[in-house]
Amino acid sequence: MNPSRCEQVWEGVLQSNAPTVGTAPTDEYLVSVAAAGAATADTQPNCEFTYQLDGESNKTITYDADTGSVTTNLN
Repeated sequence: MNPSRCEQVWEGVLQSNAPTVGTAPTDEYLVSVAAAGAATADTQPNCEFTYQLDGESNKTITYDADTGSVTTNLN
């Protein structure tokens, strides 16, 4: 996985009217690649989407490319 592939996953799942995702400060979600989980059998890096319009960095959506699971932290 890389940021470009993570963007494709986001756009493929959410399709039309999805929040913007990318690496620019104007995108609603900042895309990055997080290391695969050390405590698990993950082999692929995970896609991490961080909501950035409110200036906080603790609102994330993580996609595990190995399992297809999605974890949210939107406190």
